[in-house]
Amino acid sequence: MARSTALCFSDPLSFQAAISTADLQLLPTARGQFRAELTKVCMDQLWMQRFYQNLPLVNAGAMKPGRRVFTFFTSAEPQA
Repeated sequence: MARSTALCFSDPLSFQAAISTADLQLLPTARGQFRAELTKVCMDQLWMQRFYQNLPLVNAGAMKPGRRVFTFFTSAEPQA
């Protein structure tokens, strides 16, 4: 059975903790009020996640064991 969740964040630490497929450390590189959105769709063995954040980030981390990641860009325009 499929289930979905949509979450909004104003704190980078809460955002990084909610990303369940990897152990990440996120560091915003610009000033301003942080805002992020995470949408998850979970099926038996397939998890899809969509991320959005309003500030540029440096991220470091590792995928959790047993996970495979496929990334698709959803915008044709390059990020600033």
